[in-house]
Amino acid sequence: MHYSLLSRFEGGWVGSEIVEHCPEIFGQDDSGLSISGSYSLTKKIKFCVLKHLITGNSLDYLKHLRESDGVRDEFAPPGEGMTEAEVAVMSLPLILYWHDQPDLLEQALRGLAQDYLRESGTVDEVLLWGQSMAIALQGTNPRQALEQLHPWVVGHCPHLTPSLKALKTALNRDEPWILSNLHNQELNAPARPIWMALYNWAATPEDLATSLQRALYPEPTPHCTLQLTGALSGVYNSMINLPIPWRLSRDLSPLLKPVEALFAAWSGVYSLWAIPDLSQEAIAPSPNLQRRPQLSIISQRR
Repeated sequence: MHYSLLSRFEGGWVGSEIVEHCPEIFGQDDSGLSISGSYSLTKKIKFCVLKHLITGNSLDYLKHLRESDGVRDEFAPPGEGMTEAEVAVMSLPLILYWHDQPDLLEQALRGLAQDYLRESGTVDEVLLWGQSMAIALQGTNPRQALEQLHPWVVGHCPHLTPSLKALKTALNRDEPWILSNLHNQELNAPARPIWMALYNWAATPEDLATSLQRALYPEPTPHCTLQLTGALSGVYNSMINLPIPWRLSRDLSPLLKPVEALFAAWSGVYSLWAIPDLSQEAIAPSPNLQRRPQLSIISQRR
């Protein structure tokens, strides 16, 4: 699918924020949605990360933020820290900004995990999430994306290989998540929403609404599952495929402005003080070479 990169940025960002509106969009009550106390904190940190990326701060900004007076308690992780899935939710601005620079992305994700991940947690699933999002931003079909992930998992996180194979098996069998072997395996429970989001996206890749509905079952649904499913399916399908009621919502505009600023900062070609209308921009992901009618080069010939 050839959507503009800005539209993919917007789709991922809005998709991750759709969690509070899912019951309303699908005409359900919100009794099946489990929003924990960490939801507001992860949301707050995610916006803070985005703000610092826009203003060009270095990778160690979160450490300085947590150590500064006045915000130490506000941004302190609860108890022993946050789960892998919660860190993955917070990492969205980092992934969007460094999706085309794998080394910097891994460095940023490790830094975020070091500051916020629980002591007993592992960063591997967070890195897996970053890789998955970066591939989805290129518009790669989910089945192909999982094949691309395989050598990366073998090389970086070999202990996750059985889980990835089980996920692909469940998809090939068109097996509902609740009945799949993956669901019944001894998975790292705090990271389960990451695997569930991958499954929901790959099972219905062209339909964000259905992916979100999958994420609502079984109940109660952790908010992280919805946020991660919305982000992953959002960057793949872009803004244009968000549910119509959400696109028409008056709450949408305030969400688009910060992610447009992030896109402008990432591109490096727009003034952050006077961002133009970017709706007609067609910057593609870095691995893709766009076809130009006025220019004929060998790699673009059919």
